[in-house]
Amino acid sequence: MHSYNKFSAILLAAFLAFFACLGLLLPDDTFSAAERRQLAEKPVLSGANLVSGRFGEAAEKYLADHFPLRELWLRLKTAVEKACGKKEQHDVYFGRDGYLLQKANGADTEILAANLAALNEFARATEAECYFLLAPVSVQVYADKLPPYAPNELGGLPAAVKKGLAREVTLIDPLPLFLAKKEEGLFYRTDHHWTTRGAYYAYAAAGEALGYRGLAPSAFRTEDVATGFYGTLAARSGRRDVPPDEIELWLPAAAPKVEVEYVQAGKAADSLYAMDRLETFDQYAVFLDGDHPQVVIRTDGVPGRRLLVMKDSFANSLLPFLALHFAEIHVLDLRYYHRPVSVYLQENKIAEVLFLYNSLTVTGERVLQKLS
Repeated sequence: MHSYNKFSAILLAAFLAFFACLGLLLPDDTFSAAERRQLAEKPVLSGANLVSGRFGEAAEKYLADHFPLRELWLRLKTAVEKACGKKEQHDVYFGRDGYLLQKANGADTEILAANLAALNEFARATEAECYFLLAPVSVQVYADKLPPYAPNELGGLPAAVKKGLAREVTLIDPLPLFLAKKEEGLFYRTDHHWTTRGAYYAYAAAGEALGYRGLAPSAFRTEDVATGFYGTLAARSGRRDVPPDEIELWLPAAAPKVEVEYVQAGKAADSLYAMDRLETFDQYAVFLDGDHPQVVIRTDGVPGRRLLVMKDSFANSLLPFLALHFAEIHVLDLRYYHRPVSVYLQENKIAEVLFLYNSLTVTGERVLQKLS
């Protein structure tokens, strides 16, 4: 063997030995905050697992998740992909100005039609007033941030929803207001949700339909509670080179007293904000402690006025604004709540129902099928 080849072999062996030692010395992480997921656990060796091949599969996943200096290598991989001109990863576009934008993947018209049909059937069968707030998503408002030649597949969605809704459902479409206010930062760059300012403008847009006069921005005090927020899109895409977001709360000068009941969890709170969630990987859960099957918000607001909100996670940052105008807000997440909604309305004597779902939810998930 030539001296050069010997030196290369020794260098490679030393490199592998170094990383093997690192793997033995460094403790195993159980969770990746950057990717927002649990890491694979160390596989258990047994005869059955070995014969079936499950041990090999588990070992492969474990080694991939616990490779020494894994975060550093992932950052390096992202930098190389960016330098090579890659435009997307795991259905997330790498947009301009540090924006990460979730792909629509065709906006399934069949799923949309099924959701609207279920909503229409429910609205015709109930005596309650029904409203549907179609929450915009960032790709609709910041289409100018998309990489070159990336399509905006949600352009005609509001018109399609308006056409497909029965007359028993009042459509609330905040998109025109969002487009007019887009320079104010209405969506996080690294997460798929609207910011608190975006939630405010949705609240303002809903006022006429829901019969309240929204407070002006000057009626709120803003408070930054997180300055290093990386959301779902940063985790999904693996992008770690974009600036983090900030999370702010809008606190009214004259705030009503509130009682929040998380029914299935069997706990209660006197605030609409779960501040302890700011210490976790899911900082957006500061709004109403994240997603729960059933939440009841009681305030000393308008006497006797009750509202039922059926929603996805976009509603979590909007509900503190709505709580300024209702004595009770009942919140159901149909992904986790399984009782008949019509029965719930009767039991709680609720005469108004707000459906709040974002554009990607209504075109990608059969979220309203349980209404039938």
